[in-house]
Amino acid sequence: MKGVPALTRLGSYVILPNDGLYVEIISHELCHTELFARLGKNWWVYYQKLPCWFDEGLALQFNNTGTYEKNALDTIGRWPIKKLRTIDRPRKFYLKDSKITLYHYLVAKKEIASWLSEHSKNDLLNVIDSLREEGEFYAVYSTPR
Repeated sequence: MKGVPALTRLGSYVILPNDGLYVEIISHELCHTELFARLGKNWWVYYQKLPCWFDEGLALQFNNTGTYEKNALDTIGRWPIKKLRTIDRPRKFYLKDSKITLYHYLVAKKEIASWLSEHSKNDLLNVIDSLREEGEFYAVYSTPR
């Protein structure tokens, strides 16, 4: 696929190249825009406080094709929070080595899928609300209720 789908700094828009018109890609990118909107369209919170693995892992819940199928997730272990913190910033998550970056995506999807199996939709909304209100992500993510 040429180009990269992205949430732009101009607002809640998704830019897709012609060869990116797949339901999995569109739903993934729309998840990013929905999360951004729920954070009050606050760029500082979105880029400085929101862990990259959380944003990508949540968006990947809508992508169940190929690399991101459940079978692929079953091959990796769930990382502890301490280790997830090592990939919470974009420069640590998106690396030049595409194999490591792909692994980070799988770890993120696995974490969120596991977390969602243990928590409710309201718990997820509480985590997002806490971030919007300038809360500390890891504290509320560990005990969202």
